[in-house]
Amino acid sequence: MDYAGHATGCLAGEGRAEHECLAKYIAEKYEPERRLRDIEDIDIADVLSLYIDDCRERQANKVKFDERTMRLAKWWGGKMLSQVIGANCRT
Repeated sequence: MDYAGHATGCLAGEGRAEHECLAKYIAEKYEPERRLRDIEDIDIADVLSLYIDDCRERQANKVKFDERTMRLAKWWGGKMLSQVIGANCRT
């Protein structure tokens, strides 16, 4: 699989494994900034990435943790932290 011109080490068409490879690739290659910023400037994908970095290793069930964070990323990825409001949480 190719992501933005970079090989991820995963073959296209592998279904769930393909998503896991992409998630791993992104986590390994991307390091969001840890500094104070306005919530209008913070992508929730960055928040999730930091959460994964900080919490994944101490999870008893990493597979379930990965599934939950992927579901969160599907909905919240691309949205800004300022968009975490009641209406979006109830959708």
